[in-house]
Amino acid sequence: MSEKEKDQGKIIMYQVLQAELEELKRQTLLIENRLLDIETTEHALNEMVKFKKDNETLVPLGSGCYAHGNILGSGVLLDIGAGLMVTKSVNSDKSFLEYRKEEIEEDRKKIQVQMYEVVKNINKLTPEIEKIVRESQKR
Repeated sequence: MSEKEKDQGKIIMYQVLQAELEELKRQTLLIENRLLDIETTEHALNEMVKFKKDNETLVPLGSGCYAHGNILGSGVLLDIGAGLMVTKSVNSDKSFLEYRKEEIEEDRKKIQVQMYEVVKNINKLTPEIEKIVRESQKR
C-alpha cells in the first residue's frame, strides 16, 4: 500500500470517527430528553395523588397546550408497547418509571464509554491528519 493510500485511509477513518461521535451526541440528547420526560411524569404522578376523585385539572396536550379535565379514578394507563395499554396504580406506575429510568441511565453510561473511545481515537489520529494536511499544502 502506498503512502498516499495510507493517508487517505487515515482521513477516511477520521471522518468515520467524527460521524460516529456526532451520532453518539445525538443519542445522548435523545436519552436526556427521555429522562426529562420520565422526571416530568414522576412529578405529575406525585401531584395526581393529591387530587380527590372528580377534581378538575389541566391535562397537557403537548406544545404548551392544555385542556380542562377531571381525574376519574386512582389508576393510570400505562403504554406497554404494540398499542397495548394497561391500568396500573400510581405506585405501580412509579415503580415502572424508576425501572425505565435505570435502564436509560445504563444506556447513557454505555454511550459515554463509546464516546470516550471515539474521542480517544480521534485525538490519536488528529496529529497524523494535521501532518497530512500540512504536507498536502506544501505540494
